[in-house]
Amino acid sequence: MEKQVPSMDMTARKGRGHIFSRSKSYPDALVFDDLYCTNPNCPCQEVSFTAYAAKDTGRKKPLFSFRLNTEAWQASDIENYGEPQSYKEIIDSFVTHLPDEMKKILRDNVRQAKKDGDRNYLENIDQKILEDIRQGIKVPYYNIFGSTPGDMEMRVQLDGKEYFIVDQYCMSCGGCPISLTFYELGAGGGKAVLHVSTRPEMRDYQVAQAPAPQLSADRVMEQLRRRQPLRRLLRKRQARMQEAARNIKARYFQAAPPSTAARPAAGRNDPCPCGSGKKYKRCCGAVR
Repeated sequence: MEKQVPSMDMTARKGRGHIFSRSKSYPDALVFDDLYCTNPNCPCQEVSFTAYAAKDTGRKKPLFSFRLNTEAWQASDIENYGEPQSYKEIIDSFVTHLPDEMKKILRDNVRQAKKDGDRNYLENIDQKILEDIRQGIKVPYYNIFGSTPGDMEMRVQLDGKEYFIVDQYCMSCGGCPISLTFYELGAGGGKAVLHVSTRPEMRDYQVAQAPAPQLSADRVMEQLRRRQPLRRLLRKRQARMQEAARNIKARYFQAAPPSTAARPAAGRNDPCPCGSGKKYKRCCGAVR
C-alpha cells in the first residue's frame, strides 16, 4: 500500500536549538537542534535532536543525532555522523539533566507541532489521487491521512485468520456508501478477499465482488456490526474525508462538482450523477 502522508515528518517544524555545556567525554560545548513530527495522526511523542559543536558557527557538520521520547524521557535511534567515538554518555547526561521547565517546553512543542500540521495532507497529495478524486474513484483513507492509531480497529478475525480492512470514500459527492476491502494477512503481504459497500451503521451492505471461498461476508459483517468503536471510527473517518474533499477541491480544482441537491434524479441503470462512471445502482444507489 502506497502511503502518501509520512507517519513521521521530523523536518517540518524546527525549534530554536539548545546549548549544552561541556562534558567529560567531549571538550567543547554543543548545540542541539530540535525537530518535531507534524503529522497529527502519528501517535509519537518524540523530539529529534541533532548535535553540533558550538564552535562551528555555521553548524554545517552534525556530530550525532537521536530521538527523545517526551513521555518516558528515553533516547533512541542514536546515530553518529562519521565520528569514531560514542556519544551515549553525552546523550544520557543531556537527558538526565534536562530541567523540568525544559521538559514542559518540549512537550508543548510536540503538541503544537501536531496541531499546526493538522492540514498537512494538503501538501502531500499525489497527482494520481487528485485524478481519482476528479473521476469520482473512491480513495482509501490512508492515501489522504496516512497511518493512524485507529487503524488497529480496522481488523477482523474469523476462523483463526486475521484480515485487515481498507476503507475507501467517494470524495466527489460525499453521499456514496463506504467501500471496505478485506485483505488476508500472510507471509506474502495482504491479498484482497472481499469487497463490500456499506454505511457506518452497517444495517445493510452489498457485496461488490464475490468473496474468497474461505470468507463469509455475512459472518464478517455480523461481527463488525457488534463493534461499536469501529462504527464510530468509520463515521468519524467519513466526516473527515468529506472535509478533506472540500479543502482539496478549494485548493486544487477550479470548481467543485455540483452539489447533491442539484443533481438530476437517476434510474438504477443510469450512470451515477457523482461522475464515477458506474451505474447508479452500483455506486451512490448501492446502499441506502
